[in-house]
Amino acid sequence: MRRKKYTKSKVMYLATLEKPLNVSVRESVGSDLSGIVKDLVSSGLMKMVGMDDCDKYYRLTVKGWRHHLNNRIHERKRMGMSTDFLLDRLKVIESMG
Repeated sequence: MRRKKYTKSKVMYLATLEKPLNVSVRESVGSDLSGIVKDLVSSGLMKMVGMDDCDKYYRLTVKGWRHHLNNRIHERKRMGMSTDFLLDRLKVIESMG
């Protein structure tokens, strides 16, 4: 079985960076990246924010940010790591709606 290059967590993280997540319009429909992006968009966690002749660009929605930060907080608590900076970010996101 082929090891997946992308996970839901990794795709969500990439959509939080300064530049939006870009997915090539030539990306195979059955690839792990296209499948994860499709699932995130259909669940309201991510939205397409732009498109050109080569790529589609995606960012997390407020709902997606909440989901992403809660997952990171859970993982860091499980590993005994500090979550203060993530809790601060979550407060900012919560105040947005």
